[in-house]
Amino acid sequence: MNSPSTMLPVHGIIYLGGFHFTARLITPGKKVWYHDGQITGKHVEYEGNLDEFSEKNLYKYDDKIAVAVIYAKK
Repeated sequence: MNSPSTMLPVHGIIYLGGFHFTARLITPGKKVWYHDGQITGKHVEYEGNLDEFSEKNLYKYDDKIAVAVIYAKK
């Protein structure tokens, strides 16, 4: 049975490295924000529009590797 595929937008990516987690958050407007509680504290840093990132850029952040991707329906 072939069912139609569904594209779900990415809303976040969780990275692991240096013995703690960091994250990129993606808004519905495709703005990418980075959070590392050890460096940014309670704040997030704007990184640009999702369309400006390659798959390779999203897979890694410095020495950290993506370990989970968060998708959600619109």
